[in-house]
Amino acid sequence: MSKRFFWIFFLFGCIDPYEGILYHYPKGCKLKIITTITILYDFVREVGANRICVESLVPVGGDPHTYEPIPSDIIRISKADVIIANGHHLENWLLKLISNKRENAIYFEVAKDIEPYNNDPHLWMDVILAMEYVKKIRDFLISIDPDGKEIYNKNYEKYMKKLKKLDEFIRCVVSKIPSEDRKLITTHDAYSYFSRRYGFEFIGSIWGISTEDEPSAKEIKKLVDLIRQKKAKAVFVETTVNPRIMESIAKETKIRVGKKLYGDSVGKQGSNAETYIKMQIHNIKAIYEGLTGKNYNGECDEELKDIEFNSVL
Repeated sequence: MSKRFFWIFFLFGCIDPYEGILYHYPKGCKLKIITTITILYDFVREVGANRICVESLVPVGGDPHTYEPIPSDIIRISKADVIIANGHHLENWLLKLISNKRENAIYFEVAKDIEPYNNDPHLWMDVILAMEYVKKIRDFLISIDPDGKEIYNKNYEKYMKKLKKLDEFIRCVVSKIPSEDRKLITTHDAYSYFSRRYGFEFIGSIWGISTEDEPSAKEIKKLVDLIRQKKAKAVFVETTVNPRIMESIAKETKIRVGKKLYGDSVGKQGSNAETYIKMQIHNIKAIYEGLTGKNYNGECDEELKDIEFNSVL
């Protein structure tokens, strides 16, 4: 659908321009915040709770590399007190929108001062680095809303305990995968940080860091050769990326296609991956099952004891 016709349909109420957008708008919130992606939405919501209103620009399941802003995004940006982005060139399209922000609105890049690996912007896939994101968000909210310091600190401490439990759970599940089988092939490089943190060999991906450009036949052949050389057990497709090429590669190399993974977005309602913590639990279980060929039997669930799983509001 062209943007012109989208705008016409929007004006006449024929479609929902906010379908898939995450909202958290408690009564009496002190700050109106827009985040670029659903991952940041979830972090901000956890720390800010009912003191802030927050929504995401890119909808659930959207690809932040290829996202094209729609007319209603301009309105949303113009009404926000704060715009929070990841940075490291993840959201290059945002430059088109920032000029529409209010004069006194604040723009904040969470990962700006965290050194990326190979210019990869997906730092949040490493739970330890995700903790750094949450700390920076807490500090930022306190800097612009000092009256909320007690609330932000309390929510931060509570959420950090959950993230530490998540990290322990992932490490436990990884320990159940034979070390020689800890090899990951995904549709793009979102899993390089995850691999480095949790002891996987990241063999490669189809798209590299961004999904904007189609891979060449030479690049696909190189990946096929690597899969055979490394004797990988499975390949994985992310929810925001077309699975067609990876499915063809799996067929050619005669290996499994694992369950879909989440990387650039949390899952839709009912997916059991609606938050960052839930999506990472899903991911490691899917990786375990894909690489071992066995169903996850719950042997590491003790690590998740006492975690209260918030669903996206």
